[in-house]
Amino acid sequence: MRLIPKELKLFNLTKIGETNVSTGSPDTKLFSIIIDNMDNQLTTDKLNELIDPNVVKIGMGKLMKNKLISIDKKTKLVTLTDDALNNRDK
Repeated sequence: MRLIPKELKLFNLTKIGETNVSTGSPDTKLFSIIIDNMDNQLTTDKLNELIDPNVVKIGMGKLMKNKLISIDKKTKLVTLTDDALNNRDK
């Protein structure tokens, strides 16, 4: 008996999944930008200028859900929460 090697695919990534694997998820991208610009006051408008607004929208939703950022409704200033600051090096 002769065995023939065969490739087995357990799953396929969508285009979004492939992008997330290669460049990072929207929340990771946004969090990195916020961390890199902690000395500057970032607003949602400024973030939309820096990266794709769709990435900002999706990333903000995830980061706010996980209580890692807060947004001042009046000034639109984006800040890291104490939880994010205390756990960013872990």
